[in-house]
Amino acid sequence: KFQIGYFITNNGKKNICLIKNIGWLNNPKEFFYKESENAETQKAKITEVSEFGILNTSKYARYDVEIDTSGEGIDLLTYNKQPEFKKEQLFLKVIVEGRASLYLYQDKNRKRFFFSTDSLRVEQLIFKSYYVSESSIDENNTFRSQLWMNLKCSTISLDEIDEIKYIEKDLSNLFISYNTCQNSISLDFKKMQPRGLFNL
Repeated sequence: KFQIGYFITNNGKKNICLIKNIGWLNNPKEFFYKESENAETQKAKITEVSEFGILNTSKYARYDVEIDTSGEGIDLLTYNKQPEFKKEQLFLKVIVEGRASLYLYQDKNRKRFFFSTDSLRVEQLIFKSYYVSESSIDENNTFRSQLWMNLKCSTISLDEIDEIKYIEKDLSNLFISYNTCQNSISLDFKKMQPRGLFNL
């Protein structure tokens, strides 16, 4: 359904409107909006919009990023430990926003987390599974060293970083903890989202 939201064009103009909320399991490349309830539905593309959001629900920001294109399924893994980066223009979903921000990109083949800080532009948190033999799989957990180097604060220990998994809950909790430690307001978009109901 159409809900109150906004989008920002390439020239910086902010438009308040009604945006069609379709849930976006996968990050969108476009979205539909109306200027008013009775207005005609229009389409906005990623090349035209730098940011859009739905009130108290979600926010997406456009970035040109290097993203790992490696496959994730067992049948798609290789013996290459290193990520296979490709530059893409994406709408990243904002998970936590503050002095340090956490983002998510997801499509049918990939789930990647990104982050930024006051002094660091948006970059991917690196995690990759790979074969070390025909019957053994290992993990490249570079994301933990990225977090340790960039989210230093008295309340965050190395042991805590070492236990973090590459999942939204663990990462968002860490970013909220860091922003709190830095006396920075931390917006947790996951908690803003209304819970749905299942009718059986």
